Amino acid sequence: MTDASADRSLRLAGLPDDWPHWTEVEPLAHVAAEHLGLARYFDQVTLVVDDIAADDHPWIEFPGSRAVELYCHPNQFMSVPSISVTTLPATFPWELKGVRVDESDDGEFSRSGTSRFLHHQGLALVDLASGLVRPAEVPPLLAEGYQEIWGVSLDGRLRGRSMPGHPVADRRRRFFRTFSTGGLLLPQHWEIFHAAWDDPQPDHGILLQWAMDLPRKIGTAEAQLGAKSKIDLRSE
Repeated sequence: MTDASADRSLRLAGLPDDWPHWTEVEPLAHVAAEHLGLARYFDQVTLVVDDIAADDHPWIEFPGSRAVELYCHPNQFMSVPSISVTTLPATFPWELKGVRVDESDDGEFSRSGTSRFLHHQGLALVDLASGLVRPAEVPPLLAEGYQEIWGVSLDGRLRGRSMPGHPVADRRRRFFRTFSTGGLLLPQHWEIFHAAWDDPQPDHGILLQWAMDLPRKIGTAEAQLGAKSKIDLRSE
């Protein structure tokens, strides 16, 4: 991907240079950067396509105070039928939950999926850079809930701004899969889900409160051991 020319205060780059879909991704990356005002927080954004990254766990590194690198699997940009793909903000590399099994990315390039991915991850970066999300202040036992609620909030805000984001149906499926016990969720789960989806201007305090209010699974191995889960990205 070549450096940005339209938004001159922000340089967008892509690696590896020979990845065949850069010409399709590049204009969508510029649009997402402009929509989200990334130039307010970063001078350099580098997108690194890496087939080691887990499908739903791209990761980030901050090589400088106003520079960020986002690593992700090529399937993030393909028509791969998986609701888990791209639905969470990126993670720090040492907090990955697992490495995907290597597969050939035989899907076709998805313009809409790519736009959703870039906007979702871009807004997550804005949240972190602006201090709206402060992962270091999240207790380990609340990390999973905070992470999921943050993801819901990201896509809800994007949709509220008429920007590309993951559909509410996809978010509901992931939320159900994460928190259901015996195939059921309590009404309180859905109340919190829709509050997070509908709030156009959440802050760290309300995200943390929603995570605290989520009904917890009782009797899990994590609960019994005192759960030392970490929030991805210092965050996801």
